[in-house]
Amino acid sequence: MSKYDELKEKIKEFPVTPGVYLMKNQREQVIYVGKAKNLRARVRSYFSKAADQSTKTKYLVKQIYEIDFVLTKTEVEAFLLEASLIKKFRPKYNIRLKDDKNYPYIRCSMEVEFPRFYLSRRVKSDGALYFGPYTSSSAVRQTIRFINRTFKIRDCKDSFMRGRKRPCMTYQIGRCTAPCVDLVSKVSYGQDVEGALEFLRGEDQKLLEKLKQKMKLAAREEQFEMAAKVRDGIAAIEAIWEKQSVVSSKKDRDQDIISYFGDSTGTLIETLHVRGGRLIGNRSHFIPKLNIHSEDEDEKEWLTS
Repeated sequence: MSKYDELKEKIKEFPVTPGVYLMKNQREQVIYVGKAKNLRARVRSYFSKAADQSTKTKYLVKQIYEIDFVLTKTEVEAFLLEASLIKKFRPKYNIRLKDDKNYPYIRCSMEVEFPRFYLSRRVKSDGALYFGPYTSSSAVRQTIRFINRTFKIRDCKDSFMRGRKRPCMTYQIGRCTAPCVDLVSKVSYGQDVEGALEFLRGEDQKLLEKLKQKMKLAAREEQFEMAAKVRDGIAAIEAIWEKQSVVSSKKDRDQDIISYFGDSTGTLIETLHVRGGRLIGNRSHFIPKLNIHSEDEDEKEWLTS
């Protein structure tokens, strides 16, 4: 049986649930990463030999030697995991997403004296903090507006701030503390920024409940415009927090999950890497001729090695 036919047979056993698939060449290099609502149907489509199949896809299929997959609970999880894996492996046939242009991030400009938050589609090693990637740019913009209003963070560009001689309208309506004209200390402003960062890290889950209570109170007092604004803020927060299932309740703790399966032919070890409560990738290790069911084998010994 040819490798092509072997792969077609293997795909028949793929699950019909959401996930991410990784196509590898004979040198075990990841050459393509994709996401799917139905893994079996999506991967099988590459081997359909349809007349409208692109030249790139046909050439890709010829180089596929192995296909792995990682299951996710939702399409959104698959979407975000795909982004992480593409940035990690930079596969040859993934043109989209290699430069991060299609995914919005929230950037906090920690490299300046008075940081601000704004949307960015590139991640750089420039001293700033990045949150993402996220699935909706509109939700990102709404969340940034919410952060600015709640924590009174400036929303002006650095060039505009440097040229100010007096506070702008944002200060007049109580949405900024005017760091541009030294009406707030660097320490006090830094505390506001830290509060916003804690919110983005998901460290203040009680905030949503407080907002919902505020919305209900405004509605009872017939302050419908205020209630609508709070409602929009809640929707933006819920959209920005739509991500993979949290594996650990302690979100600052990274984890590596190890599992293995084997028989007389060898043992496969699979590791899942969780960072910040979100699955960012996996790695497989195959040890030939290691029979885990043998009485002569000690799992502590070979796992350590």
